[in-house]
Amino acid sequence: MCPTVALRSDRLELRRLDDRDAEFVEALYADARVTRALLQIQQPISRAQALEFCRARPNDDRFGAVLVTSRQLVGLGTVRRSPELPDVATIGYSVLPAFWNQGLGTELAGLLVEFASGGLGLREVRATTLEDHRASARILQKLGFVIRQAGDSELDSRGSPRRVTRWVLHTQQRDGGRMARTDAPAAAAAMLIRRPVAEVFQAFVDPAITSRFWFSRGSGRLEVGKQVTWEWEPYRASAQVLVKAIEPNARIVVEWSAYGAPTTVEWVFAPRPDHTTFVSITNTGFRGDDAEIARQAVSSTEGFTLVLAGLKAWLEHRIALNLVWDRFPDGV
Repeated sequence: MCPTVALRSDRLELRRLDDRDAEFVEALYADARVTRALLQIQQPISRAQALEFCRARPNDDRFGAVLVTSRQLVGLGTVRRSPELPDVATIGYSVLPAFWNQGLGTELAGLLVEFASGGLGLREVRATTLEDHRASARILQKLGFVIRQAGDSELDSRGSPRRVTRWVLHTQQRDGGRMARTDAPAAAAAMLIRRPVAEVFQAFVDPAITSRFWFSRGSGRLEVGKQVTWEWEPYRASAQVLVKAIEPNARIVVEWSAYGAPTTVEWVFAPRPDHTTFVSITNTGFRGDDAEIARQAVSSTEGFTLVLAGLKAWLEHRIALNLVWDRFPDGV
């Protein structure tokens, strides 16, 4: 039995599917506008298949999304837990086209994340989107997901190869085990770097390289459990950095105090088939009132965008643009 969580947003409520929902499931997947965004359901399904979809099974939670006001069923969501990775789940979601472009997809996906983290206590939520379906990607980006791997090829339900993007969100808990708000502002920046992933990863681990495009001095290489100091000497500023996780050539997570209270910064390095690397950076956990949190998120987004632009210039062209220094020529 899963812990009970209130799966409700301002406009949507999730309830578990049962046999009575088979007609809706069949109708939803009969719409080509819906199935063209999916990998495993690329064509209409039968009523028997819809009934099977609605029935409970181990490690696979399936929900209907109903409007709070009218109780109309408008979408579906799934949370599938991995037998091999007990702290990981994958979400999927679909909304009736009549309700697109209203933010309901983001609310639905956010409730699935809430269930995975607050209800199941999982530390990682994943999702997969077709590379050419930008709307699904935008939903995940709004919720704080970052790219784990881009450019893979995977067969769809018809046996056709499709390019996919794999996403990941590392959930954070509040006191008492309640997940942080999925709509809380977060900083996010991303950039394609035309260098192999090992080289791009080392640029953030080795301070001798990082100082070419970001801070002026670092006290040591990044290692799990180690605390280092990053200094911006022209500004007479520094930050204490605690390394929380390192997955070689894939991910870095640190906690730092650039805005006073500790916040979390995560880098995700996604290698691509052409030996380039897509780097995503997110900064979460800002504190204060709404205005202060928004200010910090905007400032961090600007800062990490400059960092990635400087990284790109250095690794691809060996040019030091001095972006961080020139942003505040008169000091901070």
